This record gives sequence, C-alpha cells and structure tokens, in this order.
Amino acid sequence: MDTRNAPTAPSPQGLSNSGPVFSNFLSDMSREQFSLALETACTWFRSRKTMRQIQQEVAHQALVNHELAAQKLRSTNGLADLLTIQTDLMRSYLEAPGQYWQQVTTTGLQTQIEMMARVNHLFTGKAGENLRGMLSIFQAAVASSGEHFDGRTNDSIPQPITRLASRESLAP
Repeated sequence: MDTRNAPTAPSPQGLSNSGPVFSNFLSDMSREQFSLALETACTWFRSRKTMRQIQQEVAHQALVNHELAAQKLRSTNGLADLLTIQTDLMRSYLEAPGQYWQQVTTTGLQTQIEMMARVNHLFTGKAGENLRGMLSIFQAAVASSGEHFDGRTNDSIPQPITRLASRESLAP
C-alpha cells in the first residue's frame, strides 16, 4: 500500500487545476480501481477453480460407483444381486446431484460475499474518502456543464443556441 500521505480530495474549484494534488488524486483513484478489478478477477478465478474441482470430484465418484457396479455384475449369480446393484446406482443417481448443487450454490454464495467485501472496500477508509471526493468533483463538473447546455456561460453574451431560440440574428 502507499505509505505517503494521501492528498485530500480537491475542491470543485480545483477541477481545472492540473497541479500535483489533483494528479495524485487521479492516480490514486486509478490505482484503487485497477486493484479492485484485479482482486475481483482473482476471486472469480478462484471460484471457477473450486467449481472445476467440485465437478472433478463428482465425476470421479460416478466413475468409482460405476466401476464397483461393473465388478459386482461380473460376480453376480442371482436376480436379487442384480436388483441390489441397480438400487445402489439409483441411490447414487439421486443423491449425487443434490450434493453437487449444494456445493455449487455454496461456492457461488462465497464468491458473491467475497466480491461484495472487495466492493465495500471502496466505500471505507482512504478509498472511501477518495471516492467521495471524486463524486463531488464529478457532481460539480456536471452542474457547471449544465450552464452550457442552457446556452449560458459566465459572460453576458448569449450563446448561438439561445439566440436561435429567440429568433435573433446570428451576426454578432
């Protein structure tokens, strides 16, 4: 983590300031966003790895069950043994999907919790202060840009859109 003092969020008046405080602020926000993206990707990849392991375990268990049933069939003499083998396979067919989906659901919920914890990090501590500062700058920029859409600026000269709407001539 960065050991230097965190710059305070620039004021909306500092929006046009291209000084070091504003550039440090922007680089810190970029670093936070990139860090969040990478941490979230790592969480996603760990989740996918766990899902693949669950699938592999289920496939391995199905293989073991079928190999055992095949061995029993070779040594079976009666109808009762055949029904026992079929009953054992049917039980595994009914139990395995429930266990599989329970594990998949648990993994999905754990992934969501971990991702939400990562996003929550943006709203707490230094990162939260930076985000609030960035949002206030964005709001100030949007508010000041609204004047241009209305045809007004800080000077008293009406803009072309306003003059067209009032049917004035465009000649200065």
